[in-house]
Amino acid sequence: MIDKQDNKIQGIWWFSDNPENQVSGELFIEERKLELNGSLEGFKSLLTIGSSSKFVSIQKEKFILGVSRKGNKKYTLEFYDQPASIIMSMPGYQSDTYSLGNIFEGAYIDSLKNGFSKYYVEMPHIFEWINNSIITSTINFQADKTIKEVVVKIGSILQIEIFKNTDFKIIYIIRPDKFPLSISQETLISQKCYLQIESLNKNLPLDEFYSIIFHLTRFLSIAVGQSLEPTSIQASADGSIDIIEVFPHFYKEISYPKIHPSEMNFVFSELDINLQNILEKWFSQKEKYSDVFDLFSSINTGKNKNLNNQFNDIISAIEGYVRIEKNQLDLKLDKTIKILNEALPEANRPLVKSDYDKIRVTRNKISHIALKPGDEVSILSNQEKYICLQKMKFLLEYSFLKNIGLEESLLNKFYLNKKRLF
Repeated sequence: MIDKQDNKIQGIWWFSDNPENQVSGELFIEERKLELNGSLEGFKSLLTIGSSSKFVSIQKEKFILGVSRKGNKKYTLEFYDQPASIIMSMPGYQSDTYSLGNIFEGAYIDSLKNGFSKYYVEMPHIFEWINNSIITSTINFQADKTIKEVVVKIGSILQIEIFKNTDFKIIYIIRPDKFPLSISQETLISQKCYLQIESLNKNLPLDEFYSIIFHLTRFLSIAVGQSLEPTSIQASADGSIDIIEVFPHFYKEISYPKIHPSEMNFVFSELDINLQNILEKWFSQKEKYSDVFDLFSSINTGKNKNLNNQFNDIISAIEGYVRIEKNQLDLKLDKTIKILNEALPEANRPLVKSDYDKIRVTRNKISHIALKPGDEVSILSNQEKYICLQKMKFLLEYSFLKNIGLEESLLNKFYLNKKRLF
């Protein structure tokens, strides 16, 4: 979303309800803080310094606005409603530091309650997953098989509707991005691809947009076989020419390895006409299994690094998913795992019957639940725990895909790809 050199932005800043009091300072986008060389709140007694005991939330009544010294870019900053931290460097002087929520570059926003009409999202691997290009090249050879000419054609904007319901639609867009006006020794030609999430009734609040894009990335991460998150988010409102860059409160730069479509579990062309129905079911289950999907996200994004935590999370996700699916909230752990495991043909089941007991005992050990005499022999080693984690994650993903209508041939392909992990 941003270059490393642009992470620190020098500018002038003020409260939206008090534009007369302007203070210079530096905005750190990745660290989500604003350091001021003065105060927006006026001088405060040192006795007021300290953390507040109240619940800290985003300040909704006003924003911090600003303009960068370089480029005159406009900024709107959400900030938390606790008192700003104060650094006293000399008598009578103070400097404030604010912890920030979402950061908006490109416009001053009076209110975010109504959100935006369109969002534009760039994601890793989405170009390879859809595998459609507007740039083509043809090589023509001479009789002696030396190259006669290379013809490169750049097409116009391509739009593919991926999903549509009564509230919003998702469109894949690919367009020319960079091409030279004059030819040099090294000539760069590129195309830009992104997803457009467009509200069909009213503006889409930011929280609702996050919910939509998070749930879509869950599906795409299963399809691609790697975790992924948005790398760039922009937005626009009806009647406005401003394109606003959004740096979400959860923003963090991540490097993604390259992946070829042949390495993915399944790609866009394999779903094609069925994708609308598949995503319709996927989004319809979002609220029903909200806690399950939250646990799944924490494992799938790799943010939860501790193996024991991941092991417990996947078990909790499976328990919650099966109990809701079967409408039996008293199902025991062994039974929930057995139900998912035995939904596969017997020859393809990743777990055997003895694994159910080992998983339960290991979970009890991790959770400090008293073990029965003889249980110690069933505790999984770290290596066995990791393998079981991958198997249980596969079972949950397989059940997700089966329930939303993925074809049997793709389910079999998904199984063969995942089998390598365990």
